[in-house]
Amino acid sequence: YDLGVESDPIAAHLKLTRVIGTFNIVVAISCLAFQCPAVPCPYSLETIGTEFQGEFLSSKQCRAVQKNEADRGSSHSLGTLFGVLGLMKSSCPLLQGAFGMWNLLICGSCLIEGICMVRWQSELEEPLKASREHLKFRAGWYMEQHQISRNFQLKIWDTKRQVLLSKLCRLTERLNAIRAIWDDHRPAFTEEEEREYHWSSRVENLCLRS
Repeated sequence: YDLGVESDPIAAHLKLTRVIGTFNIVVAISCLAFQCPAVPCPYSLETIGTEFQGEFLSSKQCRAVQKNEADRGSSHSLGTLFGVLGLMKSSCPLLQGAFGMWNLLICGSCLIEGICMVRWQSELEEPLKASREHLKFRAGWYMEQHQISRNFQLKIWDTKRQVLLSKLCRLTERLNAIRAIWDDHRPAFTEEEEREYHWSSRVENLCLRS
């Protein structure tokens, strides 16, 4: 039985369980139906001193005949076939000792497993699917928020880098201006230049602290 034909493993396992359960039920019904007196015995009863052979025997007579036939090896093809299939007359067809009890337990466990699988699909599959979708949504939302936060952090770092470059250029220009003043290449700073310089420094410091 190929389980690969089903995309859903639960449906594939449930189909296999139904096949096994149906087979077990068919075997049990066949064993019970074989015990009916209307079903002929697969072995013939030969009457001593006559050529009479009978197949419609009671269950007790058929059990005795099939036991003797099994001991000495039967030449009856129908009896051999039924013996291979496990269809034999019995006083207790479903509980033939430990082996029959074991077969009954296997059949019952298969039926219980099928019931559990059906209840799994009807009662547990939908909540688990909802939980899986919720976890998938949370994972996607977390990654999205993390990406947004990371992009925002990168923008902050890029802004600070631009501010530092601007401050470096302004300080370089300030030092060049001071050197020019010392060399008497330009006049001293005016109040407006000093005010603009301090205002630019304050703005840059605020940008770097934020």
